[in-house]
Parts: sequence; structure tokens; C-alpha cells
Amino acid sequence: MAADYAEQYSTRSEDRIQNLLRLGEALHRVGTPAHQLEEALTSLAVRLQIRAQFFSSPTALFARIDSETHAQTHLLRVQPGNVDLEKLCQLDELMQSLADNEISLSEVTPQLDAIENAPPRYGWKMNLFAFSVTSAAATCFFGGTARDFLAAGVLGLLVGLILRVAQLKHRVGLMVYPIAGIVVAFLSHVAAMQFQTTVYVVSLSSLVVLLPGLSLTLAISELATQNLLAGTTRLTGAF
Repeated sequence: MAADYAEQYSTRSEDRIQNLLRLGEALHRVGTPAHQLEEALTSLAVRLQIRAQFFSSPTALFARIDSETHAQTHLLRVQPGNVDLEKLCQLDELMQSLADNEISLSEVTPQLDAIENAPPRYGWKMNLFAFSVTSAAATCFFGGTARDFLAAGVLGLLVGLILRVAQLKHRVGLMVYPIAGIVVAFLSHVAAMQFQTTVYVVSLSSLVVLLPGLSLTLAISELATQNLLAGTTRLTGAF
């Protein structure tokens, strides 16, 4: 009887640890800053009665899990992804529900799978349209002409197509920023020679969606909270 109880307790403890790690990995993947990720996981671990310490970097998540007899260190290699605010909110709600005992451990996995596998709210066609409109609108801030407006809209659409291909082909994704920069620079000069557009206005406006914005903000916040490794790495990656 005692052996069966110990085995059941060990199984429940392992389930809690695995769910905790999966939640951490999912939060990392949707762009949670290091200090918020470590704080959230530590708080959830306390509520789940797990003694744990966490260390997050932009490409990895370390977790030390202590038991009464031994300690385990888990390393989760995570590819840095784009910030997904919708999934970030959903995962935060899931963690809060688990911490407040509103859902059981058996319900965590299917809900987590549903969040991770959910398609984007907007399809890739709408994203392409947004790329084009954003690039075209950016010419107004740089004093561009009507021709610059049209050229930047077309090249912004092309940048969106390049990013779409990068999502489907991993090797292209590794070089997406240089590829986009080279293509836009070349076509901006072609447009200037053929249609008398302004090279610098068109090229900068076409690439404005690739400029670091939220990534830079997250890097500064990590540095401000003394997460020096994560902040420095994210800041370097932003440029």
C-alpha cells in the first residue's frame, strides 16, 4: 500500500513538472521577456509545491527541480520566435487557472495543445496586405512622393512574400533579413531609374516592418531588470 501511494505521488509530481516545463517552453516561444517568464514559472512552481529555479535566455530555458533526495536540471532549447500577444494572454490565463486549481493537471495538456496549434487570427493574405499598407504609409513620414508611395507599397508586399516563404522553408528563414534587404535595395534603384522615385525613402519604407520595435523594448526591459545575458543577447539579435 505504501509503495503504491509513493508511486502515485511520484507520478503526480512528474506530471506537475512536465506541465510546468511545457508551459515555460510555450511562454518562451511566444516572446515572453526573461524576467517575466522566470517570475511566472517560479510563482506557479510554488503553488504546485515544486521546488524549482529557472533561468531564461532568448534561445534556451533552464530549470532546476529539487526533490528530497536529488536534483534534476532540465535544458529546453527553444528557437526565438515572434511575439504573439494573443497566445501570450491565453497561456497566462491557463497558468492562472492551474495555479488557482480551477483546472486539473489532466486538462492542461489538451488546452495547451489547442493554444499552440491554433492558426493565426489573420491569414497570410491579410498579412501581405498589412505589409504593403504599412510600407506605403511609411513614405509619408519620410517626405516621399506619390510615386514613392506606390513603389514602397509594391516592395512591402514583396517583403511580405519573402517572409511567407521563410515561414515555409527553414533555410530561407535563417537568411530572411539579408535576402529582403538585398532584394529591396536592388529594386529600389531600379524603380528610381525607371520611375524617378527616391531610393532611400522607398528602400527604408519597404523594410520598416523588419526594423526592431518590440524586440528592442523587451531587450531594454530585460537589461533594466538585471537579466543581463538575455537582454544583451536580445539587443544584439535585434540589430
